[in-house]
Amino acid sequence: TNPEPKFDHEMAELYQRVANNHYHEAGPWNLMLQTIQKSDIVAKSSSSSSPFKVLDLASGHGEPSATIAKTFPSQAIVTSTDYSEEMVALAVERSRDIPNMT
Repeated sequence: TNPEPKFDHEMAELYQRVANNHYHEAGPWNLMLQTIQKSDIVAKSSSSSSPFKVLDLASGHGEPSATIAKTFPSQAIVTSTDYSEEMVALAVERSRDIPNMT
């Protein structure tokens, strides 16, 4: 039988290594930010009093939620969630100083 999967410190370290690759200038998170910036969603939220909303499901340790929230501090409200309580705890710690991220 297969053991029950664990989302522990070792898994969190693996997620962080993957995230570091995603931060690269040619990585997917940078491409995602460029796509958001090019879309009309940022312009619409800037011209109104209504920020755009992002829901990051299975966000692990809080990325790319934190990157989106920091990039668009007044234009976005970002919510991240994960199945693993350990990952949620890491995301909460990561977002402690990011007021537009829950």
